[in-house]
Amino acid sequence: MLTNKEVEQIAKQMLKDRKKLPNRIKAKERQAEGRGLRTSMLSRRTRLSQREVELAVVGRTYTQHVADSMHVQKAENLFGHMRGANEQDQIALDEITGMMIGSEAWGAEGVAVDGVVHTFEKAAELAAKEAQSLREEMNLIDEALDDLASYDEKGASILRLQYVEGKSVVAVMMKLTDDGDAEEGLAESTYHYWRKGALREFGRLVGLC
Repeated sequence: MLTNKEVEQIAKQMLKDRKKLPNRIKAKERQAEGRGLRTSMLSRRTRLSQREVELAVVGRTYTQHVADSMHVQKAENLFGHMRGANEQDQIALDEITGMMIGSEAWGAEGVAVDGVVHTFEKAAELAAKEAQSLREEMNLIDEALDDLASYDEKGASILRLQYVEGKSVVAVMMKLTDDGDAEEGLAESTYHYWRKGALREFGRLVGLC
């Protein structure tokens, strides 16, 4: 079970991230449509060095018929104990290992997403799922703030203004006073007491406790 302090920290981060979510959703939606997916550098070059051709062939051969995660343990067993005779050889070994475990794309046949290689279709599918997950997270935050406002309008305002909109404590205190939510001369200690209470309530509403 999370402590009150942990609930407050997680709630703060969720609220701060809220303003980034629309653009993150758009980015994932673009990827789901096949736009913005980062394909291998090899696929964007018209000419490959002999070394790159060899690496691409090894990667394609090893990962043939494997659409998602690569054989990480097998790759580590094969290459983990090997060391190149010189710096160039070591770089080649590292690149091959990356292809084997699926952290590097191989030619035009793979797309690297968050350090893992997938087929283009799989990467687009994962992006669509991530966009949906981000939409659900944004809706959860918005609904929790609306629910909080139904019985603690002052607390919900504090969370929206300070964390979602990024206003300073002084600016939020002035806004509360101007709106009649607080008497003139509101003590900062009182403000922080209200804020902590609102963070914990928000935490309960999003299922943190």
